[in-house]
Amino acid sequence: MLQGAKGFHGMEMRRGIEAPQRLLLFVDWGAVADHMAWMQVNEKAFLGAVMRFLSGPPDIKHHQ
Repeated sequence: MLQGAKGFHGMEMRRGIEAPQRLLLFVDWGAVADHMAWMQVNEKAFLGAVMRFLSGPPDIKHHQ
């Protein structure tokens, strides 16, 4: 779903040490604008695909 998206550089998932049931997904985008443009088009499909694995809605943050 992300492969080939404008500005997508890769992703990595990490499991918590103290809380191994908690996962963090790091997605590397060239710019926040690339991520936001992708989300405008794909948000519903993306959330539909991942919500069955989550205990609640994802907490999305942008970092440098």
